[in-house]
Amino acid sequence: MSRIKGHMLQVAMFVINNFTNDARVHREAATLADSGYRVTVIALKDGNTPAEETVDNFYVRRINLLTRSLPRVPGFQIFKYLEFIICSVFLAVRIRADICHGHDLNALVPAFVAARVLKAYLIYDTHELATGQNTQRRRIWGEMSLWHYMERWLIKRVHLVLTVSPGIADELAGMYGIDRPQVIMNCPPYENVTRNNLLREFFNFNKKDVIVIYHGVFGPNRGIEVLVESFVHIPKGYKLVLMGPDNSFKGFIKNTVRNLNLLDRVFFHPAVPVKDVVKYVASADVGTFLSNPQIKSQQLGLPNKLFECMAAGTPIVVGTICRELVLQLGVGVACDQNSPVSLAEAIQRLTTDSNLYHRVQQSAREYARSEYNWQAQGRKLRALYEMLQHESRRPGIS
Repeated sequence: MSRIKGHMLQVAMFVINNFTNDARVHREAATLADSGYRVTVIALKDGNTPAEETVDNFYVRRINLLTRSLPRVPGFQIFKYLEFIICSVFLAVRIRADICHGHDLNALVPAFVAARVLKAYLIYDTHELATGQNTQRRRIWGEMSLWHYMERWLIKRVHLVLTVSPGIADELAGMYGIDRPQVIMNCPPYENVTRNNLLREFFNFNKKDVIVIYHGVFGPNRGIEVLVESFVHIPKGYKLVLMGPDNSFKGFIKNTVRNLNLLDRVFFHPAVPVKDVVKYVASADVGTFLSNPQIKSQQLGLPNKLFECMAAGTPIVVGTICRELVLQLGVGVACDQNSPVSLAEAIQRLTTDSNLYHRVQQSAREYARSEYNWQAQGRKLRALYEMLQHESRRPGIS
């Protein structure tokens, strides 16, 4: 029900970024717009983004902060935040939003203010465990405690809480004594992606070479060093492709490859557009996710890499994170993520046992087609929006 008494429901989505690479917000906004809601995403403007645009049937309005030129230090950041709150609430009031949808805790604050002014429904969509981001800056300034108390107070005043993984949903329910939040996973849209030779042709690999891929950001605690070292223990018919944007850690990994004399075994591919990631993963034989995050939010989350490997039909080797789900679904195998030898054995076990490989590959494709895709998650989002409008707790009431 995207209309009430002939009125097309207005949705104001609040994000505190420039909304250029936020795939989750984009998918949610497009899904709701296609369902008959009039959606406006309220974001921040920077020097390279338009103040207004229409994207996939929804509107984007970016706020050009007058305080933007102030130094990026906590004392001045509060003025920028307050200006965003005031301006975003004004925009939501101007469009007469019926539903205010705050993405992450910092955007929930203006969404809450706007919802109170408009007597609108309020949704909290947390993409991470906000109080599980243990950054040095937050420890120094006591910012973590402030956000924790703010979340505790606000979360009991929203009509619907959404999050990205069962682990974070359980944590929030236990921490704040609320009903378990609804999980909308960050799955890519399902498309019938077939095996291809993008990587094989790019690097001129032999037809019999087994291609193992890591895709994503280069950084510590992602298992990249162990993955590279595992190739010391793997036969020469295996090739490793590391695909992601350039940064200083990528340079460190290149030096590691050189020191281990693996220049003919380990290759670097530049980052590709988000829409093409699954196609490139489908050109590999094995995907990997070996992260060892030190941040609780990441420990409880579900990695996009897992969903991308499933969508590509590429079996995955994992360490600790998401091990239980991968083994439960049968879409990959597990290893000791701190042991190059254990990782090498897992990769070889998966690729030399043809029955195991095809069984895992088939499971990945079936789950990607049936449940772990954005079409399925989008249907759940639409159903929750419809249920929200039958909420007995009326907007504007604590």
